[in-house]
Amino acid sequence: MIKRNVDRFAAACLLAVCVLCRAVQAAPPLAENGSSQYEIVLPADAIASERYAAEELQYFLKQISGAELRIVEESAASGGPAVHLGFTVKALITPSAKTRPAPGAEEFVMFPDPEAAEFFITGGRPRGVLYGVYAFLEDHLGCRWYAPGVSRIPRMDTIPFPEIRMAQAPAFEYREPFFYHAFDADWAARNRVNGSTPKLTDRHGGKVTYSHFVHTFNELVPPAQYFDAHPEYFTHITDPNVKDKTQLCVTNPEVLDISKQRVMQWMDDAPHATIFSVSQNDNINYCLREGDAALEKEEGSPAGPLLHFVNAIADYIAEKHPSKFVDTLAYQYTETAPRTVRPRDNVIIRLCHMAPSCDTHPLDKCFWNAAYMKNLRAWTDISKHVFVWHYVTNFNHYLMPFPDVRAVVRDIPTYHKYGVDGIFAQGSYQGHGGNFAELKAWLIAKLLWNPDADAKALIEEFFRGYYGPAAAPMLDYFHALHKTVQDPNAHAHLYTAPDKTFLPRETLVFADECFDKAEALASGDDALLARIRRDRLGLTYLKLVAPHLYGWTREDLKPGSAQDQQARLERFARDLETLGVTRLDEWHSREESLQKIREITAAQTSGD
Repeated sequence: MIKRNVDRFAAACLLAVCVLCRAVQAAPPLAENGSSQYEIVLPADAIASERYAAEELQYFLKQISGAELRIVEESAASGGPAVHLGFTVKALITPSAKTRPAPGAEEFVMFPDPEAAEFFITGGRPRGVLYGVYAFLEDHLGCRWYAPGVSRIPRMDTIPFPEIRMAQAPAFEYREPFFYHAFDADWAARNRVNGSTPKLTDRHGGKVTYSHFVHTFNELVPPAQYFDAHPEYFTHITDPNVKDKTQLCVTNPEVLDISKQRVMQWMDDAPHATIFSVSQNDNINYCLREGDAALEKEEGSPAGPLLHFVNAIADYIAEKHPSKFVDTLAYQYTETAPRTVRPRDNVIIRLCHMAPSCDTHPLDKCFWNAAYMKNLRAWTDISKHVFVWHYVTNFNHYLMPFPDVRAVVRDIPTYHKYGVDGIFAQGSYQGHGGNFAELKAWLIAKLLWNPDADAKALIEEFFRGYYGPAAAPMLDYFHALHKTVQDPNAHAHLYTAPDKTFLPRETLVFADECFDKAEALASGDDALLARIRRDRLGLTYLKLVAPHLYGWTREDLKPGSAQDQQARLERFARDLETLGVTRLDEWHSREESLQKIREITAAQTSGD
């Protein structure tokens, strides 16, 4: 988990360019009138992702200009105009080649040689060259990949020779917008996302690969195998039917020995994985037995005994697996950092922004986040590697309007300021339909690469690209929704109920007007209309579960009345099916959620 430093690599590459860049006649265009004089040249030892980079460059240049550039290995190149990908012989013979530092896995540099009509994209392995190609297509030719199936590929009669000298490296080494649609491998690679969940393969340059991803205590020491014979390994419980709701007693030496062997086995079994999670179960029943309790008291936090345990495992695996990392959670009862123990260099702390919290106001601007910010500062002060688990949805109500985007765009630079290495941004990950899911995933991907990017411009660009002719009313809806949380008392978090919402009636009425305009503007474009209708389901959901927000009475909601709730529910159920929305919250199937809504609406329209 080496810290990135693209500056030396970039400076060396760009210094070499200075020798090449003399005043000469202009190089021919990269493409013109559907044809090109250029080849895409690869080194003989090009890896899968570099060959895929060549294919992607070829494909999109043809989409843009109509010209199809031939892909060749360097030994078969014609010697004419060329786009060189990777460390080709030509790139390596520059004067600084002997002293040029090796680039990081995702760093890239691009530079021209106008005299020879050659353009170079070089970078680290396995993803640097591929990311360089996407940066060229995106930053300099205007390609965008907003969501799977929704992109913008410009059309150009002429693509000028690229007089581009630039170097880039990501601000965060681990970048995972955790949304259902963002698991698409091509979308993830094109937006330079490298998280563990997307279906990224070797041709995409791989990814940050986890083995046994979080809440792993039951996998380390399975209760089914050990609890009956060794209850002392686990939190004391009186109900044997909930033995799987316990935690490990991490100061027990036998628990440590078993866990060391288990993690070593995981590493042997998963040679391609780089991070292995040794982390508490998803409950707060932590161990209060003598050893754990004493160490907790000494360290001032249950994170103390946990980190002693994790460090011991990290030490055990370090010699055999020096490039592997042990990851643990700072979550719920372990969120507060310990007094004295410090994470080993091969340990990653994954800090979770869990309730009590506020997601609609920036981390550094809301008192509900004060304790979390204190913990963030503490962990980043004592740890070499900190990842963050940040929540960007409402788990109880995926569809509910949830204006957290402006907070997110402030929070990512805050994390970067404090030295966080990676962010897992957990959204509506089980299906389509989360509030602003497509916007959030794309925007987060952009900011995780460059937290200094103009978020306002990115948001406006997304709306133009994703909603096309309906962008204006959809953007009006977005701004109206987020205006409601300018109120410093308008707090919400990952479990906020609709009946506790801060949304005033006038905002909801205006939102419906925006969607009416958007649907009218999308008329004739079935795909666009479906996207807008799916986004509108959030308002329908509010009408069903919290009709009082609209000021409606029981009489208004009865069958045959102005706001017939039963008819609305039937349309809602059909729309969920048609528009591919399978989950309304994290814990229940669509049918289970619909049944609950049926009970709610029945109570609304019956009785006195």
